[in-house]
Amino acid sequence: RQNGGCGYVLKPEAIRKDYLKIDTSKAIPAKYKRTLTVKVISSFQLPSPSEKKTSSADPYVKVQICGIPADTAEQRTEWKRNSGFHAVWNEEMTFPLALPDLAMLRFEVKDHDSMTASDMLGQFALPLDSVKQGYRHIHLLDKRGGDLSPASLLVHISLQTPSG
Repeated sequence: RQNGGCGYVLKPEAIRKDYLKIDTSKAIPAKYKRTLTVKVISSFQLPSPSEKKTSSADPYVKVQICGIPADTAEQRTEWKRNSGFHAVWNEEMTFPLALPDLAMLRFEVKDHDSMTASDMLGQFALPLDSVKQGYRHIHLLDKRGGDLSPASLLVHISLQTPSG
């Protein structure tokens, strides 16, 4: 994805250059810091949860950042009752990132269940440096990476340099 499926992808500058040698347990230089804003707008045609074949899902979305310890974070939307076909959230989440070049962005759609563990309906993950800003349609995959078309999320993504 980063290189269109051809050629070599360079490691991020922060780990490629010998003179940088960034220690992630200490303060990260400000030039790498970014603020990620993800607005989860809606979902479309989510699959039925495994236990409830006859009813619609009560979906919610978990947005996770996986990276250095300072960047690892998770936020979630509210769950929407019987909205498996088309749930609307319009919820915005903000993540301060110390080293976004090493971070992964993951979306996980789950079915809310107050009695047992929530079922995963779909997910998608990609390196943060592969994410394009703006409105994005995210096609969901099952837990093994299989395509769940036409299940998808509509999100708006913004990656900004913090002011200050």
